[in-house]
Amino acid sequence: MNFEEGVTAFKNSQSLVHCTRLKHQCHFKFKQRKYEIPNCCFTYHQRPDVSSKSAIDYINQGIDFGSKGQFDQAIADYNKAIEINPKDVTAYHNRAVSYFYKKEYAKAWDDVNKAQNLGYQVHPKFLKALREASGK
Repeated sequence: MNFEEGVTAFKNSQSLVHCTRLKHQCHFKFKQRKYEIPNCCFTYHQRPDVSSKSAIDYINQGIDFGSKGQFDQAIADYNKAIEINPKDVTAYHNRAVSYFYKKEYAKAWDDVNKAQNLGYQVHPKFLKALREASGK
């Protein structure tokens, strides 16, 4: 499929598209087949009537807010990421860190436990800091 055919099929597709922007390739499904469009960095990567943010987008936005000390906004974005992908351990971990900085230690522990139950290895220094701060 060439670029023009890909764009036409993409506009008609009912599926979300995944763009690996570093490689400038878009992947999408159309009529049960997977397609790849090389050099696809056009101005839209998804049908306009479909939400364009993925869990990773919300996590990255949460990281930006957290780095600025805007933990409530970061938590809101991690909540959205978890809503999209309830098994995303990074969202749970990062939300735990945000709760830690807000001194909401019980919520931080809840998210640490969720991340660990999903197989995430929480850094020992963070666990130690959370234990000391929360008195557990």
